[in-house]
Amino acid sequence: MLTRGDLQAPDWGQRYNLTITNWARLWHLYPDPEIAIAFFGAVEQLLKQSGTTVFTKSIPESIVPTEGQIDLIEGIEQVVFVGFPNGVWDSVNALPILRSGTTATPFSIDFENKPRFLIDASVFGGPSGSPVIIFDPNFRRVDANNRVMGEGTLYLAGIIGSAYFWENQNEIVERYIPTQQSQVANVREMIDLGIVYKSHLIRDFTDVLLAADKPLAD
Repeated sequence: MLTRGDLQAPDWGQRYNLTITNWARLWHLYPDPEIAIAFFGAVEQLLKQSGTTVFTKSIPESIVPTEGQIDLIEGIEQVVFVGFPNGVWDSVNALPILRSGTTATPFSIDFENKPRFLIDASVFGGPSGSPVIIFDPNFRRVDANNRVMGEGTLYLAGIIGSAYFWENQNEIVERYIPTQQSQVANVREMIDLGIVYKSHLIRDFTDVLLAADKPLAD
């Protein structure tokens, strides 16, 4: 589901349904089998073939935190993310739902020795694959000791992949969250901890594909 328009502005309420028959072919597996990435360039090719223009916005690589910027990220940060929690969305204007929370583990540390961290937020089924943004509207971080007021800070922290649940066996387990609404048994309860894969994986994955001379889209 996309919104018609162009690169400058959307045409709210004018939706376009794009059918992708070879959906599985758009995905590329990362060396870590838990991670896969689909490149939007293939979708753009299909749109071009259909003669349809839609409104899109991309997240620039410039807001993926560098090694130096990671040192400026505090142990607790405000985060925002978008998605379709339990299938809730603006069906008329094809808009997702914006939510917020905080980091629950330090971004600079790999949780359980994997390239991910936790957020304290209500991560229901639907936002899997959603970008997580560290957002400080008041200060730009210059270095460890200096902040500039009024300019703000924006980092692409990562992508939501899964969440923790409490189950009736009295244990806490990790479960992948679906990308669409589904029925969940009452014996499983979310505990408001989302698992986020770090954003540098996107850049690293692109480098892996380029080094292997594998096309980003067929």
